[in-house]
Amino acid sequence: MALIDEVHAACTRLAPFGWRDLLLAATGGKLDILQPTPAALNAALQAPLGPITRSLTGFEDFHLTGDRGIVPGVPARSLLYHAFASPNVVRGADGMLLAALPTVVEIEAVENLVFGIAPPKLASLVKANGGTLAIAVFAIEYRPAPDCADGANADLTFSRTGIARVGTARPRYLPAARGYWPEDENNAHAFRVIPARFTAWLAAPVRGSRARYMRGLDGDAGDTSRIFWIPVHKLFDGKECLNGLDLNLEAAARFFNIKLQRVIASLPDAPTPLPSGFPFVVTDGLAELVEDSEFGGIAVVPVVQKALVVPAMLNGAPVTYPVLARANNKRFATYETPFVNLSPTGPEIHRFPAYVHARTKVENGAFIDLNNEQDVGAEVAKGGYNALLYRDMTGEGWVSVDVPALAGLPGLATSRPAYCLLSAPDLFPSCGQRELSRWAGSQDIPGPFRNGQLWGVPPRALSDSRLPANLQLPGSPFDPAEDTIAAVVGMGAAGSPPPAARAFDPVRASILPDDAAGVFAPGWDASVDILGPDRTGTPHLAAYGLGSPFPEDAKLCAALSSFWPAVSPDVYRTMSPHTGNVALRGTVAPLTDAEIGQDGTLPWDGVRGPRVVRDNGQDFVEMASFAHVDYVQNAEQNRFSIRLTSRVTAEEYKRRVLTAARVHWVLSGGVDVWPTRTEWLLLSFTHATGDKELQKAQQQAGHVIFGDVYRVEACFLGPAASGTAVPGNPRLRRLPLLRRNLIYASAQDPSALRRSENDLEFARVPGE
Repeated sequence: MALIDEVHAACTRLAPFGWRDLLLAATGGKLDILQPTPAALNAALQAPLGPITRSLTGFEDFHLTGDRGIVPGVPARSLLYHAFASPNVVRGADGMLLAALPTVVEIEAVENLVFGIAPPKLASLVKANGGTLAIAVFAIEYRPAPDCADGANADLTFSRTGIARVGTARPRYLPAARGYWPEDENNAHAFRVIPARFTAWLAAPVRGSRARYMRGLDGDAGDTSRIFWIPVHKLFDGKECLNGLDLNLEAAARFFNIKLQRVIASLPDAPTPLPSGFPFVVTDGLAELVEDSEFGGIAVVPVVQKALVVPAMLNGAPVTYPVLARANNKRFATYETPFVNLSPTGPEIHRFPAYVHARTKVENGAFIDLNNEQDVGAEVAKGGYNALLYRDMTGEGWVSVDVPALAGLPGLATSRPAYCLLSAPDLFPSCGQRELSRWAGSQDIPGPFRNGQLWGVPPRALSDSRLPANLQLPGSPFDPAEDTIAAVVGMGAAGSPPPAARAFDPVRASILPDDAAGVFAPGWDASVDILGPDRTGTPHLAAYGLGSPFPEDAKLCAALSSFWPAVSPDVYRTMSPHTGNVALRGTVAPLTDAEIGQDGTLPWDGVRGPRVVRDNGQDFVEMASFAHVDYVQNAEQNRFSIRLTSRVTAEEYKRRVLTAARVHWVLSGGVDVWPTRTEWLLLSFTHATGDKELQKAQQQAGHVIFGDVYRVEACFLGPAASGTAVPGNPRLRRLPLLRRNLIYASAQDPSALRRSENDLEFARVPGE
């Protein structure tokens, strides 16, 4: 079927559901998508339209020079493509929601038509782009202006790295968002798989000084001389892609999870050769490469699993490893593998999974839960037993595309596959890493809270990384020189575009690296390894440096008060803070009482938040012991949930961070957030909407707080209080309830309202 036939069928289907009227309204009656024949539609799409009505919802960020239904080779200026692909085009000309929306297949049909309506000659493309092109594979999304490489207008946005996310339920496409969503509306404890869409392009190597790419938190002076692969022309099957050629795309993919092999490699007496079969090296059952389906032309779809974590079994027997006596294992009650720092400012090099679960002892085939021990950390440090290995379903690999009709033609370099990460679920899917990265370095943060006062490590995105893809995967096809493979780029040359009109950020899961966590100690989506046994080779991205299984690492990320806030919830409120945490930072981005199970029955991690108990006439805060919390077991039992955390947007996250900082500023007496934050526990954190006491507090203090107000209860822990174990239950600890304070605060108002346990009324506390 010709491309215009596919697009004609899509327009004919959608026209009666408000789309015909919408496109007529947007073009002053000039573009009618309800045409009797494909040829008539083809002519209508190429005719000049004149001014576009950008006041219509969803068209605010359409390219300022876009004036046709289809502009050959330029999707951002093609009105029909924008209307189909933009997640903000959901309302008709009458302002009502459109009764039907395009599918992924229909959007891709229009996308292909953009590049096939006037197919160029290969020689012309090569000449116009410096004499060298390559077949390169990209993960892509069509995004509103603020989410694009330079923020000029809505546009296709690309990366040579795509991120699919594992899960326990089938993918769910949200037509209105033009994307996928991880929450399972039928099961609060399930995670829907997030597919990643890939496409093949003729791409040109472009220096950063001329390329459109997304800048990082601080920028990188070295980027101006780096090479970025920039898409030039999309490749697809048939005779309409390139003039005079009949193309047939041959896609392939390989995926690996080699965590358990790396665990064995980390042991002092590691066998030679290392075990290479299942479950030490997993290549099947991780993800599928799906072509010409509901997911589009090429997509990576993780295999739906029964649980995020399962025990490693081989021929019906548990797979174990020997836990040796290591003092360093005590602090987190986990096996910490060796790692190195190549430089004070460089990333940590993790050749093995950074943390390995060690709390399930296997003895004569029986599983013994060491979390029931009084001092689980001491038991793990003592070693001398075999621990059960667990498998997670994460991994990494590549997607390649060969085009036989282009093989050996002048001007074409070696094909370049895309790097594909099969990552753990994003626990804050509505909260993008990129937005937080930009905000973290902005002037929107009050002066006393800048320069590392909010978190020890800025929330960098994976797209800021300047490292090649994993060079040590079996048969790795990656180029060691391509250190921009995780960058997010746009088509065309860099320029100085006018600021875009306001466009809303869609609520959907992103597959591009600017919404993934950056690499640090060791990371969430990727860590760093180095090529060569002498550590003098090329550093590169690697997924196997994360925890084994990933929840073992997730707990530590969360306990460190959010190095990577877009994916890692802050659990300082949930776990006894002085029983394992390193580099204490206190609560940075508090979760609400409902999100940690204080109010309700749906804690995001299966761990109930703190509660006040009375014993022998004294009040205590009772909370989970950090060392005894076992996220691996919780993941195996499907106890995690994003039902509530999925609703936390980037704006809400920012408000919580600033509110918590303001509360700690008040508790410090207006001196310093950093030390005070580690000495106080936010015992309760809730939205103050509908709080009857707030009105009374404002009257007593003589000040009405503006903005989104939160109600915060805080109590003093002291600089080194460890609490005591609850008799008969080592998994819980109790800390004395001291100096209870009730504070109302917001991110927008510098002043807060405070009442300590010795005060009769609330008082206004001036801000920073």
